[in-house]
Amino acid sequence: MALFQANIPNDITIDELVEQLYVFLNSYVPRRLIYEGTAEREDCIQETIMYLLDRYKSLTEQEKLELNLEKFFYNRSRSYISLYIRKLKKQRKDQADYIDMCRYLKQDVAIDSIYFVDEQLLDKIISRYRLNKYKLELLKEIVSSKLVNMFSTMSTIAPEIEEEDSELLNKLAIAIIDEYIVEKAILEVQDKEEELGEG
Repeated sequence: MALFQANIPNDITIDELVEQLYVFLNSYVPRRLIYEGTAEREDCIQETIMYLLDRYKSLTEQEKLELNLEKFFYNRSRSYISLYIRKLKKQRKDQADYIDMCRYLKQDVAIDSIYFVDEQLLDKIISRYRLNKYKLELLKEIVSSKLVNMFSTMSTIAPEIEEEDSELLNKLAIAIIDEYIVEKAILEVQDKEEELGEG
C-alpha cells in the first residue's frame, strides 16, 4: 500500500527514506495545514521529517523488518502534525490574549480570570527531563493546559497523545506542575521582598 504516493518498504535505506518522507509529507501536510501559508507548511514538513527520522532510528533492526513502516510513519506524522497545529493555534491565541489584556488595562478592567503561564520558568523546569524534542514540546503543552485549567476561568483542551506515551507524560506533568507551583511561589516571594527592600 502506497503512503500518499510514497513507497516505504522495510529494507529502505536512510537516503531513500528521507526522499520518500518528502513525497509523503508534501501531499499530506497541505491536507492538515489547510489555512497556513507555504512557509509554515515547509517548516512543518522539515520538523516532522526530523521527528520521524529520530523515531525510525530508535527502532531495533528487528522492528524495522517486522513493522508496517507506512502505517508507523503515518500514525507518528498524524500525532506530530496535530501537535504542530496546536502550537500554531496557541501562538495565535497568546497574541489575541495579549491584545485583549492591553485593552483591559486601558479600560482599567480586572484580568484576574486570565492565567498566563510563565513560559521561561516552565521551559527551565521541563529542560531537566531527558526526553526527545517532540516529547518535551508535548509535555509542555500538557502542563500548560493543566495549569490554565487549574488557575483560570478559561479552559483549554488537552493535546492529543499517543497511547504508548500517555501514562508517562501525564505522570511527568503532575510532577512538573508541583515543581512549577513551588518555584513560581518562591519567585513571587523574592519579587515582593525586592520591592519592599527598594521601598
